Amino acid sequence: MSLDRQIIGAVLLEDKLRQETKEAISKIKAMSIHVVMLTGDNESIAKRIANEAGIEEYHANLLPEDKVSIIEEIVKKKGERKNEAVIMVGDGINDAPALAKADVGIAMGRSGTDVAIETADVVLMTEDLTKIPYLLRTSRQSLFAIKQNFFGTLFVDGLGFILAFVGVINPLLAAIIHVSSELVFMTNSARLIIDSNN
Repeated sequence: MSLDRQIIGAVLLEDKLRQETKEAISKIKAMSIHVVMLTGDNESIAKRIANEAGIEEYHANLLPEDKVSIIEEIVKKKGERKNEAVIMVGDGINDAPALAKADVGIAMGRSGTDVAIETADVVLMTEDLTKIPYLLRTSRQSLFAIKQNFFGTLFVDGLGFILAFVGVINPLLAAIIHVSSELVFMTNSARLIIDSNN
């Protein structure tokens, strides 16, 4: 996901608000991501949890098929806009069908059921919800770096080929430019490792 992309997210939470939930939701919303809570809890519990977590949109009293319908509806609204993705986060058996319908299903691995883990595209081996914004941020940075490296390589190699073909530079200099540019792109990728440790 590039930095300018907006993600429509569906986040599933448990009855009792986890300590890090509010922080995680705040960070996700700061990335211009719309958060929707889907829960099987009754209206009063869902409203309380949503208010405490800072979630404006929530759906309560949901059966597994209801969660699937809502995810399908969100995916349909998204339509052909390739700059958006629907993400579902869950850990239970009831979440598995909805995880499968989302563009990206994220299962919380440590507490997740086997079927949710098998269905999800991504499995986080932790119950720490703050890892979700970290995952989203890292994904965006990684995709952005991949695009920089890809188009940068095309430009440098293409320009070098043309200049060498018309005789402006000799093949040795073209090779030096190519190797130097690859070192730059490798450094650009290595930056992701440094950022992930901060």
